[in-house]
Amino acid sequence: MELENRKYLQEELCNDLEELIQDNQQYLSYLRFEELDSSYSEKLRTTITTFERKYWLEQVRQKQSHFRELLQMLSKLVHLENQKVDLERLVGNVQQELDELQRDLRHWQQTRLAELEKWKLAIDAWLTRSSFQLSKNQYHKLLYCIDNLLETEEREEVVLSPLTVSYQETLKKEQLALVPLEARLEENQTKIADIQLEIEEWQGQKAPKPYQHEGRKSNRKSWSDKAKYVLFYEGVDFQANVTEEERNRIEGALFTSGILDSVISEEMLQLADDWMIKSNPQLMSSTLASVLTVNSDLPLELQSQVANVLDSIFYNEMNPMIDLPIIHQDGRFQIANLSGEMPVDYQASFIGVASQERYRQEQIKRLKTDILQLEEANQELSTQIREQKQKLQSIEEAYQERPRGTEVYQTYMETKILALALTAKEKELTIKNAELSTLQQQLLMIKTHITEKAAGDQLNQKEETYEEALQYALNYEQNLHEAFSKSSELDRQQEMLETIASHVSNYQEEELSLLDKVSVLIGEITKLERLLKENEAQQQIINVAEPTAKLMAATEEQRQCQQEIKQLNQEQIKLEKARTKITGDIEHEDLQLVLLIKLESNWRALFEKELQRFNLPSTDLLMIAKEQGKELNVKELKRLEDRFSNQFGFIADQLQSYRPELVNVSGVDLSAEEEQGLGEFASFNHNKEPRFLEDGQLTTTSELLERLKDQRLTLQELLKKDDEQLFKKVILESVGKVLRIRIQQAQQWVAQMNELLQEQKNSSGLSLSISWKGVSANSEHDLSTNQLVRLLEKPTELLSDDDREVVSRHFQEKVRLAQEQLHNEPDDRSTLFQAIASVLDYRDWFEFELKYKRANEGYQPQPLTDRRFNQFSGGEKAIAMYLPLFAATYSRYEDAGEQCPRVITLDEAFAGIDDQNIAELFKACEQLNFNYVMNSQALFGDYPTVSKLAIYELLRPQNVNFVTTIRYYWDGQKKHLLTGGEELV
Repeated sequence: MELENRKYLQEELCNDLEELIQDNQQYLSYLRFEELDSSYSEKLRTTITTFERKYWLEQVRQKQSHFRELLQMLSKLVHLENQKVDLERLVGNVQQELDELQRDLRHWQQTRLAELEKWKLAIDAWLTRSSFQLSKNQYHKLLYCIDNLLETEEREEVVLSPLTVSYQETLKKEQLALVPLEARLEENQTKIADIQLEIEEWQGQKAPKPYQHEGRKSNRKSWSDKAKYVLFYEGVDFQANVTEEERNRIEGALFTSGILDSVISEEMLQLADDWMIKSNPQLMSSTLASVLTVNSDLPLELQSQVANVLDSIFYNEMNPMIDLPIIHQDGRFQIANLSGEMPVDYQASFIGVASQERYRQEQIKRLKTDILQLEEANQELSTQIREQKQKLQSIEEAYQERPRGTEVYQTYMETKILALALTAKEKELTIKNAELSTLQQQLLMIKTHITEKAAGDQLNQKEETYEEALQYALNYEQNLHEAFSKSSELDRQQEMLETIASHVSNYQEEELSLLDKVSVLIGEITKLERLLKENEAQQQIINVAEPTAKLMAATEEQRQCQQEIKQLNQEQIKLEKARTKITGDIEHEDLQLVLLIKLESNWRALFEKELQRFNLPSTDLLMIAKEQGKELNVKELKRLEDRFSNQFGFIADQLQSYRPELVNVSGVDLSAEEEQGLGEFASFNHNKEPRFLEDGQLTTTSELLERLKDQRLTLQELLKKDDEQLFKKVILESVGKVLRIRIQQAQQWVAQMNELLQEQKNSSGLSLSISWKGVSANSEHDLSTNQLVRLLEKPTELLSDDDREVVSRHFQEKVRLAQEQLHNEPDDRSTLFQAIASVLDYRDWFEFELKYKRANEGYQPQPLTDRRFNQFSGGEKAIAMYLPLFAATYSRYEDAGEQCPRVITLDEAFAGIDDQNIAELFKACEQLNFNYVMNSQALFGDYPTVSKLAIYELLRPQNVNFVTTIRYYWDGQKKHLLTGGEELV
């Protein structure tokens, strides 16, 4: 019965296993396990090993890991794409805000420009009605300051500083103009007050007094009150018969001679800046007593003294006998040998009451007239002062009413705020764009990785597709586990069926044997029962101690056996677990062994292929690997890869006709799935190899090299016969002719340079010369330059065979050295053509030697070595450098056409040279007919040796952000300042 049940169960297990196998078929299109599933499913139906089960599961789990990895990458891709959308939207918003800020900034900049123009127009309108004006320079400076607000920020007071300066200057000027007016007004008022006092004095005086010096006044005040004296004009009066005209002349003569204000006294008075008349009466002569009388108001003793004095002065006397003063009728006078004449239009004012009163009234009238004039002047001054103050007030009001730049600065603040916001927004946009670029690169990388990794899946690269694929893989694995379980159960059932069948057979045999034994035992039992009954009576009598002891011993033995069985069961469990672990390790090692065997096979195939590619023997691969093996160095591999790329680029340029290209080559042909489990072998299995197209077929480097070698040998054989003859013909005829012409031209050029250098004079007496010397031979096969030039200058038909052989051998040696240099220096990018061109470059056959000689020194020109050059002065060094350059440049320009501009430029021209040598160098430039552009910190070029020159002086005041120029013109004699739109002629 049990056997039938187990057969039925086995049939059910087979059906379940087949269903699981069939269920997995639906997942194969996603897992790409058609071949594996077909093979291993068949094994599962029959017999499958534990290793094969583990390998099958390992492949499924690798596929699951592959799907999970791709799913993570796809999830990350979706996440990054969402981030990209959000970031692009954010970038768009920031860009929109940036555009708005730029639009607002342009608007405010335009507004600012408009406000600046309004401000300038307002200033122009204000200037038309302003009480003060700006100078032309101040006005331009003000406009410049306003326009400069477009670039820099300046305070309003700084911008309006030209206007403020003009206001202050005008205000100061007008205030200074007001000061003398007020001073004059105050002075006139003081004069009026003084004149009023003087009028009051005149009005209070009985008799006027002649003008007296302060010394005379103080001297007379020092005399005692008891002193008896009288002044001449106080002690006399005109006689009634004297006419007015005579009175004027007589008093005029007395006034001029000093007698009029002299002192008359008999006392010895102290005289300081004063006159005293001593009496010496001349009664028999014509004296002043004839026209003057003594004032009767005087004391009697003074009247006699006055009368004597009048008699002591001659009047209109000609040639008197005594040397006394003479007063003439026409206004002349004579005192001893001193003579004089009265002032013109003098009026008598001090002698006589009538004269004195008239003079006093005239003085009062004159002073009043002066007061009237001063008052009129004061009125005019007051008017001018009032006008000047009004002008100052109008200037102040005009300045206070000056147009302000409030709107301009408001627009500036708005512009500044927007510029700061714009900068911040641009920075934000830059950061966002950088983030977007980084995100796009990440997207590109992950898409590339996804594409590469999913290349063999043949699935739609969508997240839901791979989620479904992963679920299918999990379902497939679950079905495998169930299938393995069913298969194991099926195997166990099969074993049990076999065991049961075996047991049934054994049991049947045992049954027959037992039946026989049963029959025997029944007989024995019957016999024993009988014997038992017979012995029952005797058992009561027999001692039962011995059976009891045996029974107890058997019981104890049974207990110990059970305990040992229990320990053995536990030990069996431990051994089962150890066996399971060891079995798992063996299966893992079996998998690793399979992988290593596969890797060893692939490495061997790759190694053999590489040896075959380089035509190397492959007898003992292990020994060759040990000899050639090196430690992995990633940096060295990278360096070699870069060098390979550079070398290939160079080769590609040289072999363009073969269309070289780099192709990816696999050493061992493996599928993508096979390479996935081989680790780093996959990277070594692929490399880049150059391929060349020849005759329509791709060839390898070694194949092309062999063919080129064959072609080279063939060409060498073909060219060997005529090579030497052709070489001689080319060198001696075509190339030799060109070399001869070039060398002759160079020699003529050197001669011209030498002639120019000899003509140049300078203050230090330094003369220069130059020579072109041939270099010596480098080897015994080479010719010296002089020998080679001598042979090349000969006509070819006059050259002997020996000469031809020598020249040919010389150049063949040079070409051979060039070829060896190219061969020994593979990194050199020069071509053979360039090397041969270098060999034929005649300039390398010669060298220049510069010589010098000082005036009044007897030695011959000496070579100018570095040591001798360093002994020169600064001016001599400059001459030694400039003159050869000028001469060389001039010689080169001589080869050009007549219309060719002969221009030279010098930076920091003639620095460190004295003026005399600078003048000589300018003279050299003039003689060589150079046009020149030079700059210098101090040099103006206004030397007599310069015929004409345009000069620009650059100014940059106080580190401002612009440079202005001052233009001059040197006409050979004088430097002229150019202003406005003057043009140079």
